[in-house]
Amino acid sequence: MDPCDDKVLETHQALARHDVANLEGLVLAHVAPGPYTLVAFPLPLRGADASPVRAVLVAE
Repeated sequence: MDPCDDKVLETHQALARHDVANLEGLVLAHVAPGPYTLVAFPLPLRGADASPVRAVLVAE
C-alpha cells in the first residue's frame, strides 16, 4: 500500500473510488498454503472510514 509517511495516500484513494476494501497488517506467515476464504468482521464505528476487523480464514 502507501508508505507510512505518505500524506496523499494515492493507493488508498484509488481503491476507495472503486469501492475496494483493503486489509492491512494481516500476519499470514504461519498459515499453510492452500485455498481459503477470508472473512473480515469490522467494528461498527460511527463516522469512521476505517475500522479494526476480526479476520477469519476458512479452509476450503
